[in-house]
Amino acid sequence: MTEFAFSKEKRNQEIEDLGQRELNLDRLFVLLLGPSATGKSTIIRHLIERVSNPAFEYVKPMMTRPNRPKETDKLSISKTEFEVMKRQRQFVTTNDLYGVRYGTPLQGILGPLGQGRVPILDYPLATVGALRRPEYDLLNFYIYPESTRSWTNRVIECGRNAGGRLESGTEELGSLATAGFVHPDIDVHMVNHNGKSAQTAKEILEIVQAVT
Repeated sequence: MTEFAFSKEKRNQEIEDLGQRELNLDRLFVLLLGPSATGKSTIIRHLIERVSNPAFEYVKPMMTRPNRPKETDKLSISKTEFEVMKRQRQFVTTNDLYGVRYGTPLQGILGPLGQGRVPILDYPLATVGALRRPEYDLLNFYIYPESTRSWTNRVIECGRNAGGRLESGTEELGSLATAGFVHPDIDVHMVNHNGKSAQTAKEILEIVQAVT
């Protein structure tokens, strides 16, 4: 079992490094990276619901299947509409999964920026490079569980092991630990303690405020 914890010194160094990038709030696009079931969606919900400066807005992916009951974090469009948007280069990235097409709309990022809000999205670490664009600046938070044991139990309890998520997440967490928790696409490493997603959201907001 691996337990995850990061020192105050590491956090201060990460904030110092971000300060040297001179990030502009008007161009900031926040990503939450990490394996499934680490609480990224809950953290995003807390950030969106929080009355804060800056305010956050979730970037809703588009997809070619109907929305499931109570599913509000994605937008369903027809395959024809999807193809038209792709030809017009309205997507930042697209991918196919189990016969369904998914796309991250560029306007879903630029729209909030134009209204003074910070777009935010949960995204896989393996393909985060595909989101780099000249229109905005990425700020990437990697969300860790308290430990590999607690995370494994949560994945199983939530029934999220479909598609090898447990295996891929275990491999990713192990690779980061082996690398000394250094990765070119991760700006800030954060542990989301069980039941503490609101506190994690507060820390993310404070970091955004500190570096912009």
